[in-house]
Amino acid sequence: TKSHYIMHKAVCKHSKKFQRLLTTHRINAVSPYDEYIAHLTSPHKILTPSISGHLRSCQLSPVKKKNTVINLSKEPLSKAEEDVLNLGLKFTPAPTRDPCMDIASRIQPGIKSLPEGAQASMAYDISELLSNNSGNCNEKNAHDNLSPHQRQALKNLQARAKRLRILPADKGNSIVVLSNAQYNSKMLEHIEQGPYSLLKKDPTNTLPAKFERILKKLLNENRITKQFFDNARNLHPRAPQMYGTPKIHKEGIPIRPIVSFYNTPLIALHKILAHYLKPLTRSILRLNDSYHFLETLRSTHDDKCRYYCSLDVKALYTSCDMSLARKTVKQKFQEQPDLLPDNISAATIDSLIGFCLDNSYFEYDHRFYAQKKGGPMGSPLTVELAEIRVTEIETLALATAPDPPYLYRHFVDDGFGKFRDMNHADSYLEFVNSLSSDLEYTIEHPHTNGSLPFLDVLIHGDNSTSIYRKPTHTDKYTHYSTAAPQKTKDALIRSLTRRAYKICSPKHLA
Repeated sequence: TKSHYIMHKAVCKHSKKFQRLLTTHRINAVSPYDEYIAHLTSPHKILTPSISGHLRSCQLSPVKKKNTVINLSKEPLSKAEEDVLNLGLKFTPAPTRDPCMDIASRIQPGIKSLPEGAQASMAYDISELLSNNSGNCNEKNAHDNLSPHQRQALKNLQARAKRLRILPADKGNSIVVLSNAQYNSKMLEHIEQGPYSLLKKDPTNTLPAKFERILKKLLNENRITKQFFDNARNLHPRAPQMYGTPKIHKEGIPIRPIVSFYNTPLIALHKILAHYLKPLTRSILRLNDSYHFLETLRSTHDDKCRYYCSLDVKALYTSCDMSLARKTVKQKFQEQPDLLPDNISAATIDSLIGFCLDNSYFEYDHRFYAQKKGGPMGSPLTVELAEIRVTEIETLALATAPDPPYLYRHFVDDGFGKFRDMNHADSYLEFVNSLSSDLEYTIEHPHTNGSLPFLDVLIHGDNSTSIYRKPTHTDKYTHYSTAAPQKTKDALIRSLTRRAYKICSPKHLA
């Protein structure tokens, strides 16, 4: 059929590109595309050419279809509804009619608030853009990527939105269906047990004016610039919103709380301060990604220290003592004033960070809560402050430990160390936990077969590596029939394949 021909053509195109990539990096391995191309002509026993020119015989096994939908509610889902959800929450249904008129009607009210001259110019530009794209979704060109049953199932799910919550799992690309009562119960349980206090009223109504007074005072004292003053304000804010994603990989399926800072009163200030703090987070201990981790691991060899362990900070963002992180930030900026613009001092940065932390709040279920400890997960400033605090503790631990690990690196709240044996690792864990009262580390020892997962890398007992996925991972990403640009789908295939060849040892690519 035509669709098979298009798929075959796309796979052949990617195969040629990837073979050039392997040749460039001098990797002697089998391309994953070879089996698929051969499978198009012979579905059973095939001969697959490898990059080196040899032939190897392989038997294709059927791909097991995983059910990505975890229904924890008492309401059953029909097969069509499950099929729609199995496409993934990132799936985009193809438009069945031209949306240009809808777009024009929604843009029109916003244009009316512009000055008269700008209003006419904007209206002309938008009408020209829409007219050039109008007709691309007419009945002749439209290709619906959902069946009629799936379309109806999608409408049914939308009608049940008042009773059900359809959420992405915290990890693994699964979809979790909860009743509103279950979701609210888990969220309120976290709020009651967490470092939060109920507020009597919404701070969003008074916080912008309070913040503007502080900015004007700093501007009049020449402690910030006019550009800083303009960039830090948000004239039409909304309250930060807390939501949660279910942790299906943990017992009881708790909620991971996340605060959406989009268009909030202090989001611009959080971003500016996070930008200034970024240089302070640079450390030899910090890993950038999995590739950086593997590069570091493979560059260090010591037969005496081959016992790997991973360390983890429990509830980093809510347990981290931000006052200690503030103290470290101020001290480092005083020691290195060249890291800041000439007109901004360490004291000014410290006062603005304190203002952000003192006004950490969020809304959930029409109630407003203040965060008394740590920082909200979702704020760019919280990420940088927590990184500075973790780096400070771990640097101190490595410098003062009586028997430090041979190698130690971390990525956010996950640490990795090379030790002599289990006792060496446990003694170092005890020492690290004795250095601070806010951060608590836990440790994961290698499995019985000698393997240890870290990030998305699985280190085997023979020091070879492969890609690691949690047991709850669905192996599903964006569905190929989604209404997305072809280059987006191509990039997904390239990135996953490149990751496999960069992370996996040759023995795990066969």
